[in-house]
Amino acid sequence: LISSVPCKYDIIFLSDLLYFDRSHALLVASTTSLLSPSPFSRVYVAAGNYTPPAVCDAFFKLARDANLKFEEQSTPNDKWRGTPDVWRTRREQLSLETLGKRKASCRWWIGRWAT
Repeated sequence: LISSVPCKYDIIFLSDLLYFDRSHALLVASTTSLLSPSPFSRVYVAAGNYTPPAVCDAFFKLARDANLKFEEQSTPNDKWRGTPDVWRTRREQLSLETLGKRKASCRWWIGRWAT
């Protein structure tokens, strides 16, 4: 039996997508259509520091216009706290120092419905 009720999610992750500024309207539309209306629903957004602040600001303005509010989060230190399985890739083994530097080169926000 196929349900006619659209699927909604309590948590949505947008990782490293803000750089693509021509997709901002689609990202906001997708987020608002998929995010559960619960006051506990959250959207996590991450962007590398190479994404210009003006590009990030443009995304968050569209999000505000769509009734979402975001708060930028601080990265208290650059110590990697992930599991060792993340350290390895096919081509290289990443050190804790390298992973910490990668972590420090990102910005991130938590969003939710504004009202």
